[in-house]
Amino acid sequence: MKYTKASEEERGKFVELMYKARALEMIFWIAVHDELQLWGHPERCALRIGWQVVEYKQVESPFKFLFGNEQ
Repeated sequence: MKYTKASEEERGKFVELMYKARALEMIFWIAVHDELQLWGHPERCALRIGWQVVEYKQVESPFKFLFGNEQ
């Protein structure tokens, strides 16, 4: 959108589709967590090729002090 001269109507449609896409993504992940009973797991989920859902643990960065997370 930022590289085109879109009308207000086109911009409005873009915003509408963006919000709807976010809502569908959330519904998808809620369904995945329900189906696989993943609620309460500290691991995160990701989607791989072939609609394969995988869990992974968040690895802490050894450089987190650079971002102000450590005192």
